[in-house]
Amino acid sequence: MATQSANVTAEPRNQLGSRANKRLRDSGKLPGVIYGHKEAVVPITLPKKEVVNHLERGTHLFAVSVSGKSENVLVKDVQYDHLGIEVIHVDFARVDLNERVEVTVPLELKGEPKGEEEGGVLQQIVAELEIECLVTDIPHSIVHNVADMGLDSVLHIKDLKVRAGV
Repeated sequence: MATQSANVTAEPRNQLGSRANKRLRDSGKLPGVIYGHKEAVVPITLPKKEVVNHLERGTHLFAVSVSGKSENVLVKDVQYDHLGIEVIHVDFARVDLNERVEVTVPLELKGEPKGEEEGGVLQQIVAELEIECLVTDIPHSIVHNVADMGLDSVLHIKDLKVRAGV
């Protein structure tokens, strides 16, 4: 399943600095920034609830509209509060929909391995994978069925099935 672009309307952010950003967050907004493609860095204000919902669903690609101009952007960094719970800032990088990018996606192991019936325990050492693909082909996750894994069997990253172009 290819990445869906989330449409978000943002406003230019004039007030910079930690105190101004705290006031923004207190009013339900989220500070962010758009950069890249040799264009100016644009500080923005986003609707927090909407953006956080998209991020929780694994959205990587956003179509952000600022002052009537829409740009395709990729989430580059999400900053959380000191407890790691609240999103406090988002960095976006401008992208061309035809360019290849490197992103990190979760690895999901599905199923009950045969080896567990024989007393084995499934250990997942790698939880995320760094992949390269077109911006529009970013998967939410890489899913692998482990039902056929027997006792003492090992799954290597090279054995994972990913769609063409990833």
